[in-house]
Amino acid sequence: MPDFRRDPQETFERKRQWQPLLDDLTGLRRAYHELKGDNDWLSALHRCEAVALGVLGEWGEAGAHFIDAARLMTGERDVEIERGLALVAVMAPQEGQNALACVDRALKLADGDGSLWYLRACLLQKQRGKPDELLRDLSRAIERNADHAPARMERGQLLLVQKRLAEAEADFSAALNREKVPAVAAHVLRARARIEQNKWPEALVDLDRATELEPREPLTVLHALLIREQVPMPAAKKERERRRLLSALLRQPPRTVENDDRPQGMVIWAAVLFPPADPSLADWLMYFEKVSPSRLPARARAFLAGAARCRLGQWEEALKRLEQACREDPDGGTAHEWYFLALTHLGLKQSEKGREALKKARAWTDAQKSGRLKNIRFRDPLPWDDQVELKLLDAEAARLLDKPS
Repeated sequence: MPDFRRDPQETFERKRQWQPLLDDLTGLRRAYHELKGDNDWLSALHRCEAVALGVLGEWGEAGAHFIDAARLMTGERDVEIERGLALVAVMAPQEGQNALACVDRALKLADGDGSLWYLRACLLQKQRGKPDELLRDLSRAIERNADHAPARMERGQLLLVQKRLAEAEADFSAALNREKVPAVAAHVLRARARIEQNKWPEALVDLDRATELEPREPLTVLHALLIREQVPMPAAKKERERRRLLSALLRQPPRTVENDDRPQGMVIWAAVLFPPADPSLADWLMYFEKVSPSRLPARARAFLAGAARCRLGQWEEALKRLEQACREDPDGGTAHEWYFLALTHLGLKQSEKGREALKKARAWTDAQKSGRLKNIRFRDPLPWDDQVELKLLDAEAARLLDKPS
């Protein structure tokens, strides 16, 4: 559902531009008996006043004026009145009022109005309507001149879920050519559509553009790092770009996300996945271990803390945290934990234990592929990013333990 809220600056500008008009309209309406106009003229004043109030966000008052306009006009109320009442029903809902029915009444009079079809789609999305019906309404909106960025973004996401990948990619591309597009989201979503079509170089372009626009969004940065493993490029260039992306991500103050352990954990994960560890990792770990648990389960917090301490060379503490994470997993640990346990045992000069941990990591991967794991989170095929992560960790652990990857 699109966010209809306005930022404070936009609200101020609208107030400055529209309040004088609203004051004039109100004055004219109150002087109606002196001007001796007819009811249609008064209806038009109510209609104009309702529009001005709607622009200013005063939807409750706007609704009262639309109703007065409908009551006073000659003949049946027209599509403009129905559209206004539909908007009021959406923006200022009242108990017992059926907003969808208001929109449908307007559509009976103006089937070719794309803005009404888009409004209907927004209502369906809010009510968690059937995806096929929502897709139909969005398509009709786009076909009927409501071909704007939000409509393309919403339809693209539906198509992406339905695995209609080429169509989804086309919608996100169209959105990027529209005004007021959420560019980061559009590039990230188009990258996802391209990844699922194995269009790795094109997806890399999207993720790089997204990280240029928002270099501190951890998941986007992580995917931009991982996708480089899927695109042939010189090793020196890959390492240079890797350091650039990680530096921009890690050099933001950890306290900017200190009240949410999930984004902090994602930053730490990106840092530990690509050694050597950036010096700022210790600061991130300190904040991560202090913040109150909110969205990450205890097992994930223990694993991330253990992996970070492994990269920082704090071997004994890393071992304790990683073993805790393994104990809390239904299968006794995932490949991610076992790879970091292999690296931790190597740091403790326990090569044989490291090799045993590497074997367990690979055994977990085999069990996951054959559907033999107890943890339901890993019953489905691993997504592309998990696969690349495990490949990187396997290569690193095998190289350091003198085993072929």
